[in-house]
Amino acid sequence: MKKLTFLIGLLLSCQLLANPVKLLHFSVDISESYGEIFAHYGKNGDIDHFTWVITHPQDENDPGESDTFTAEDIRNGTVFKKGLPKRFVKVWGDNFSSINGGEINIRVPQNIVTGKHTYEKVLIDRLGDQWEVNHTSKDQVKKVHLLVKKFLGLPIGITGFKFLE
Repeated sequence: MKKLTFLIGLLLSCQLLANPVKLLHFSVDISESYGEIFAHYGKNGDIDHFTWVITHPQDENDPGESDTFTAEDIRNGTVFKKGLPKRFVKVWGDNFSSINGGEINIRVPQNIVTGKHTYEKVLIDRLGDQWEVNHTSKDQVKKVHLLVKKFLGLPIGITGFKFLE
């Protein structure tokens, strides 16, 4: 029985190392576009790196966008997505660890005309071999819906975050 339990654990660990795991799905209230953040794991289930992917299903010719970032990038304050006229989303967490996770700060433009930003914090927690995203308003967040502010019909910033599921 111990051997069987060990083999099942080994198989699950190998699958965890081989496949990225979706941590978060995010959407906006002005289009069908959505994004997803995946964690890629290394030895012992630690986070090796993250991948973000943005999909635009309303435009079948658009290949979408993607990039990667690491725990070190988070500690250094990486830009999640560059946009005009300024950097769009910045994430940072001074003490973020690929072994234990930690708090991540998120800055997005609230109004690109005035240069104001809005901020949120999430906590990426490790519970054994599982990782989860938590917010002060909701544990085990799987989806975030962004509320977009418009001016003259054009998006100019984010007015709020809805943490779902």
